[in-house]
Amino acid sequence: MIKQKEMKYILENGEYYVGQWKNGLRNGKGIEYYSNGNKKYEGDWINDEYEGNGKYIWDNDVYYIGQFKNGLSNGKGTMYYSNGNIMYDGDLINDEAEGKGKYIWEDGEYYIGQYKKGLRDGKGTMYYSDGKIKYEGDWVNDRYEGNGKYIWKNGDYYIGQWKKGLRNGKGIGYDRDGNIKYKGDWNDDIFGEN
Repeated sequence: MIKQKEMKYILENGEYYVGQWKNGLRNGKGIEYYSNGNKKYEGDWINDEYEGNGKYIWDNDVYYIGQFKNGLSNGKGTMYYSNGNIMYDGDLINDEAEGKGKYIWEDGEYYIGQYKKGLRDGKGTMYYSDGKIKYEGDWVNDRYEGNGKYIWKNGDYYIGQWKKGLRNGKGIGYDRDGNIKYKGDWNDDIFGEN
């Protein structure tokens, strides 16, 4: 069995790699650095690509820890803000959220549910920063679409149909005590119009 060699290689743009090589390609464990000496990627390599488990750090100090395949984040992983707080935790395919995941905004609001090509798509729930539900239901292309329930901070809520992020179709608006305010047709967030 041939042991992989560890050496340093400097790219034309000033970035460099320190780690294991096999047949002239980065293979095994290695670290890629920006030209300023900060780490860019640390982890597993196969045939010059990120492959396996690793950590990728953008130049704004946002970083990802998780699985890689063909040089891209693929599988399970977690993305972090530069302050170390979690941004996204879940499934990824080719650097995009795909499958189930949780995304947390810097203001503390968060979403738990399904993703497709990096967008909220399928069943999911959006939460206020205090953990109370804001919206639960169907999503398409990052917008409320289908059936869902939206709850305002004052406790009023709507249950019904949505299209392109707006109340459209049949639905019921309630006050915070559960009394019906309006029941019927909605068109682009306006009730009583067809």
